[in-house]
Amino acid sequence: MLLAVLDRTTVESHEPEAFRTFLLRVLRYLFASGQHQVGVTVGRTVHRGWTAALGANHPDTLAAADRLGASLSGLGKFEGARELLEDALARSRQVLGPGHPLSVALAGTLSGSLIELAEHDLARALDEDTLRVSRQVLGADHPDTLAFAARLASHEELIRRGAGTTPGAIARFRQLRKDLDAMVAAAENSAVVRVADERASDLAGRAKDHTQPDDLRMPAARELAELTGHEAEGARLLIGFALNRAFVAHQRLDAAAALAELDGFRAGGAGLLIHLADDTSFEEVYRVYAAAALAGVDGYTDVGAELLTRLATDRTVDEVTREYAASDLAKVKGYEAEGTTLLISFATDTALESTTRLYAAGSVARVDGYADVGAELLTRLATDTTFGRRVGAAAKLRVVGFREESARLLLQLATDTTFGARARVDAAGFLCLCDETERRNEGEGVRILQDFSRDPAFPERSYATRELTYVLTRRARTG
Repeated sequence: MLLAVLDRTTVESHEPEAFRTFLLRVLRYLFASGQHQVGVTVGRTVHRGWTAALGANHPDTLAAADRLGASLSGLGKFEGARELLEDALARSRQVLGPGHPLSVALAGTLSGSLIELAEHDLARALDEDTLRVSRQVLGADHPDTLAFAARLASHEELIRRGAGTTPGAIARFRQLRKDLDAMVAAAENSAVVRVADERASDLAGRAKDHTQPDDLRMPAARELAELTGHEAEGARLLIGFALNRAFVAHQRLDAAAALAELDGFRAGGAGLLIHLADDTSFEEVYRVYAAAALAGVDGYTDVGAELLTRLATDRTVDEVTREYAASDLAKVKGYEAEGTTLLISFATDTALESTTRLYAAGSVARVDGYADVGAELLTRLATDTTFGRRVGAAAKLRVVGFREESARLLLQLATDTTFGARARVDAAGFLCLCDETERRNEGEGVRILQDFSRDPAFPERSYATRELTYVLTRRARTG
């Protein structure tokens, strides 16, 4: 029907102005909905007619070129899209300026075609230049700048990986970029939608109020994104929070994770999580949290697991953070063996700190099917005279369900006169931590602490007395 109307009106499709606006929205919808062949057919008719009637430099003609280029890319006609978009971008920058929203949009569409053509260096340079200009002209907090920066997260990841990535991973990142393009299109369309209801207006006000604490602004943006009709506005705010380096790490992470949970914005949230997990300036432990959150997003488990593996094996990353990454990898369905293998290597690596090795062994014991392996590692650490956290290893056995073995080792350590005095007190104290079925263990621990506190020659007599007082007080309170 639309094509028939255009065929009859030919160049008259440029009048009135409201009809041009309508056609541009149709072209945007055709692209976002994946109807690329129809988009190319309509787009060519519109672009040809408007070029003749309005001129090649008219903003609406340039906008039609942007939509036509996107649909051509959607059909895999990347060379044709590149030629069209390079010409349109040059015209837009000359007529409207490099910081105009249309110039920014054209640069983003062209970048996508360059990526598909493996022109990674050109795409990176174009992306960086466009984002720089957008920040200068529109401002760092402008919605178009934030939305474009979110798209860059997936662009830069694909560019960085290049030919070194498996075909499957490349396909996933290409789909991610397309999904992000659709998300940005939806966000741009939302600019014409006014906040009508009082609740949405209140949430938007709180989320945008820079005088409000950051930990109140982010939840307001998330709630706004969950309101029907206001999803794009809330999503834009979440994008801004996730990319804002002035926000503390956990708030940026929460914003990205919140976006990934929203229907229609999953790809955008995933792109932001990838960006945070790969950002070496981001706090290391939160990079792990970002990768773990990504592994929990439908369709991105493999990407999240890959990022966790990279963090766990990167020796430039703090060893405690590496253990966290391996532990989280072992929790990802399908990657339990890979994560556990890394944890075992950490637990047995004598070059690592004792605390790291202890946590790694404990994490192994919590992986389904590896409890016995973890218990064996903890027992080995508890009996290793060179290990600095022997009491901790023995106590950890109880936490992971091996109570009898834990009690046996703690009693052995508490009564070992060659062992450090303070560590012996700690072992006796842990021996007192039991449930109703282990009163015998508590009795042994209390007896040992009493002996320590009564022995004037015991080096840590006062420490033992404090520990005994704590145990007896706890017993009185719990009955």
